[in-house]
Amino acid sequence: MSELIESIKNRFGEKIVSVREDFRPRSIKVAVDDLLEVMTALKNEEVFQFNQILDIAGVDFLNQKPRFLVAYILLSTITNKRLIVETDVDEFESVPSLTGVWCGADWFERELYDMSGIKVKGHPDLKRILMSEDFEGHPLRKDFPVRGTTPPEQRYAPWDKRRTREY
Repeated sequence: MSELIESIKNRFGEKIVSVREDFRPRSIKVAVDDLLEVMTALKNEEVFQFNQILDIAGVDFLNQKPRFLVAYILLSTITNKRLIVETDVDEFESVPSLTGVWCGADWFERELYDMSGIKVKGHPDLKRILMSEDFEGHPLRKDFPVRGTTPPEQRYAPWDKRRTREY
């Protein structure tokens, strides 16, 4: 067992649901209720010092309960270590916002909501950033229709100098 994982297990004990060390970066899974406490400690405590959040990703497991897995990728520029923290969340649940811990989590959380529809509780400005405000659905969900739900967009036909649906 690596020194990092051992320190995490000693510090958090029962709050760690599972650990994966078979690939790098190593990953831990925590319950959604313990996520904010664990992440705050991973950033602020001297033994960990994960001072950057690199990304937040949502994975849709359509026919499973809970439906989504949210993965937070952390970096310690001080110790040059990376860690993935995972949590499971159901379709109608939400994950706590980490913008109070890492201000860089702001964009990632908005992207998580916009593309996967995973709600982030306590986010200061949770709205769409990649899709238009009137766009219906979340394109990274597995139940999103492949052909879309609206008629095809109109395109400009330079030979007619007008908008058309034909090419």
